[in-house]
Order: sequence, then structure tokens, then C-alpha cells
Amino acid sequence: MPKSQRKELSPLGLGITAALSVLTVIGSISYYFYNKRIDPEDALERVMAYCKHSPCIVGSWISHIPQDLPGRFSNLEVYHGAIQIKDSTDDSVLNYHFTVDTHTGRICSFQLTAVEASENNTTLLTKNKKS
Repeated sequence: MPKSQRKELSPLGLGITAALSVLTVIGSISYYFYNKRIDPEDALERVMAYCKHSPCIVGSWISHIPQDLPGRFSNLEVYHGAIQIKDSTDDSVLNYHFTVDTHTGRICSFQLTAVEASENNTTLLTKNKKS
């Protein structure tokens, strides 16, 4: 191509191109860190550490699919899970349900959902029955 037909980039065009490139990189990095989620297994480990005062953890699970938390935290994504803890006083198993924030790992809720009686203590569930 002859020199007379080649177009040269003006300093202004080169500056705009460089600025757009830098802004694109900064935007991509900030988008990544804003949307970064913790690993569900790490969230489960945090919940188990929260229950470290319990003598025996029988079982646990956590969903790997984040879900929106209904209610006032409408834009908060959480992992749902459960943990079973054996009660040291009467060998019953306590079932807890929990939700963990996917971005920070903070426990949003932790509540007792069921009590399973042990073989030795069958009166635990029958005491609370209404006739």
C-alpha cells in the first residue's frame, strides 16, 4: 500500500482506544469480584465450625445451586443445607436447616427443624403429641 493511502492514528484516537481498553479490563475484574461466590463445601465447613460445641455431628449436606432468599433479602443468593447433631443428653438426633450467603459465607439462618428420638428414649416425640 502506498504511503499516501495509509491512515495514521491520531494521538486522540490512540488515547481513546487505550482508555477504553483499560476501562474494559477494570470493569471485567470488578464484575468478577462482585459476582464471585464461595465454594459450597467451604460454606458447609463454616457451619460445622459454628456447631463445634456439639459433641457429635451425624451428617450434613449443602446444595451447590444458589437460590434467592425470599423476603426482605430479595437480592441475596444463598446456599441451603442441613446438619444433624446427636444430643449428648438423651442420644436423640437434632436436624437443623441453614442458609449461607453465597458471597460472604455468613450464616443467614440456622433453625431446628426436627427431633428424631433415639431407640433408648422413645418418649421424646410422644410427650409433645396432643390428644
